[in-house]
Amino acid sequence: MKKILITLLFALLIYCGFAQNSPLKAGQTHKTASGLEIATLLEGTGDIPKIGDIVQVYYRLAIKDGKILASNQEKGNPPVFIKIGSGNYIKALDETLLLMKAGTRVNVTIPPSMGFGKASIDHEVPSNTTLMLELLLIDPNQTKKTTDNTSITNNTTPSSKPVEFDENKAIKSATGLKVLITQDGKGEKPNTGDSVYVHYRGTLENGNEFDSSYRRNQPFGFRIGTGQVIKGWDEGIAMLNEGAKAILKIPPQLAYGERAVGTIPANSTLIFEVELVKITRKK
Repeated sequence: MKKILITLLFALLIYCGFAQNSPLKAGQTHKTASGLEIATLLEGTGDIPKIGDIVQVYYRLAIKDGKILASNQEKGNPPVFIKIGSGNYIKALDETLLLMKAGTRVNVTIPPSMGFGKASIDHEVPSNTTLMLELLLIDPNQTKKTTDNTSITNNTTPSSKPVEFDENKAIKSATGLKVLITQDGKGEKPNTGDSVYVHYRGTLENGNEFDSSYRRNQPFGFRIGTGQVIKGWDEGIAMLNEGAKAILKIPPQLAYGERAVGTIPANSTLIFEVELVKITRKK
């Protein structure tokens, strides 16, 4: 009996030690046994939720041809509260959330078996339809940190027009990254391991927007230089002072390469309008 208890205790310690590991990594696509394809755009630093937890999310659900079925991503909309495992949502939502660290943003390709299956929904979703889900799991700790400092909130949304990028004024990196400073900052630059909070708007070269923190009125936080974001972000944000604004022109090899991620085609050059609003030094 004593050996059994020790074995169970050891197994519990191992479980607890690895429970917060997530297979979702920035710039990579994870395929689950159920058929989900989860492309991670941004990797969070918070906890992974459990069944029964109530979490806050921003989402956009569409069918594969781009028709939007439901969304709360429009500017000014609050996050939605979801109880994981309640059975009130499609299976794919629960499975995805149970893999996400708080603060993570993903694009998920959902096969019919994990969506609405053979059912036809209000003549908008044909039977056996593949769904596309954009999902951001809010990190409540990050929200508290950012809202504790009123200067962190920025209501100035960049223009929805295609971004004008002056190649002659841009800083050109040996990696292929190009950085155009549009407003100098007054603070210091971040160091590897520091937590940074960034407002951003991401578009393709043709001006099509694929993501924006301004729509959520909440900057995105991550630890710089630790691989939680695409390589172009780690390199580009490290070049900015606190308070600086810039445009990052990121070639495919520093973004998602040959992979198509959500509405981002394979081999895409990405344009990010960014503002480094706050740096929290590594302790």
